[in-house]
Amino acid sequence: MISTVIPGLIVAGFFPDFNVLPTWGWMLIATVGAMLAGLVSAKRKFFGAMTGGIAGLGVIVGIVGYLAIRTAVLPSENFLRIEIAIGALIGAAPGLIAYCKFARNDPSNQLAN
Repeated sequence: MISTVIPGLIVAGFFPDFNVLPTWGWMLIATVGAMLAGLVSAKRKFFGAMTGGIAGLGVIVGIVGYLAIRTAVLPSENFLRIEIAIGALIGAAPGLIAYCKFARNDPSNQLAN
């Protein structure tokens, strides 16, 4: 969470004093952090790392995309915390779905159940 949401908030402009890296740098930090989390947590390590990276990059894209669309629809500078969480979940959804499909389950045990 920390490796994805904090860089997403920095890229979105919530912490302008901490924006010391270019956008791709923060995206790289989020991707690598989520890849490590997927690698540690999954039974199938390769798929865990790949789906974690997809989810990490998606969190940043989701937060920035949601806030851009929301600002275009409702021109306001005030955001609720739930709105940031919605953007993060929308962005992470492809990686999380892929994680549940490929990384979490071991295909060798599918026939035993």
